[in-house]
Amino acid sequence: LGVKIFQADIIYHLFDKFTAYREELKAKKREEFKHIAVFPCRLKVLPQFIFNSRDPIVMGVMVEAGIVKEGTPLCVPSREFVELGIVTSIESNHKTVESARKGQEICIKIEPIPGEAPKMF
Repeated sequence: LGVKIFQADIIYHLFDKFTAYREELKAKKREEFKHIAVFPCRLKVLPQFIFNSRDPIVMGVMVEAGIVKEGTPLCVPSREFVELGIVTSIESNHKTVESARKGQEICIKIEPIPGEAPKMF
């Protein structure tokens, strides 16, 4: 049935076991759905650091707000949102990183969304 039974002689230990089990479940769910979650971010392109302007786009950016992670879809906000692609790689100081936060200057690689024509930046 999938029912977890907790057993302890002291009620405080029972509560601790339950809390640990709940945290474990949260961690499993977070890991299971992390590829679906989208973290909002706002990036500022550093024009002097545009290394490749087409398929894949490789450029330096500064994170102005939010968190950018691998798998984050990027678009240019205008009248109609122009979707650039998906962040497939992030580097900071020539080292690969999983994410970047506000204020960091990083280099990102943007690959086109599967099934769509590549965009040029």
